[in-house]
Amino acid sequence: ELSDSTGRELSSADIWEAFEARYHLKGQGRFRLIDFQESQSQKALDERIFVGKLRIDGEEQSLSGRGNGLISSLANALEPKLGGSIDIIDYSEHAIGHGTDARAAAYVECRVGDGPILFGVGISRDVATASVRAILSAANSL
Repeated sequence: ELSDSTGRELSSADIWEAFEARYHLKGQGRFRLIDFQESQSQKALDERIFVGKLRIDGEEQSLSGRGNGLISSLANALEPKLGGSIDIIDYSEHAIGHGTDARAAAYVECRVGDGPILFGVGISRDVATASVRAILSAANSL
């Protein structure tokens, strides 16, 4: 689309800038991560708890949710803000770089209720943070 609209061949910098904008990698969008913690439920060993601070529509808010892992507990925490449950269709991650300085990239495909399929990307030095950012990236596409 960008190449067609500008009528020129795109540079790698152009492509990266479009990718950052599309997946809200610079923190823009309705949902922005401030901080979070994940813990294990004391009642059930297979249950995880997400507790986080997000900037939603410009206002700092605290959210919490429970699930069988970080992604499902975040999805459950976001449900009231999105107006429906998040169905995670696919998730993957990989390292960017090598060694202890590598970053993690997480990718998610999901749907909220009966809505369209959404894609999200998150990048961080921490794989858990990358996963949270990927879910928020998808939510920002609504």
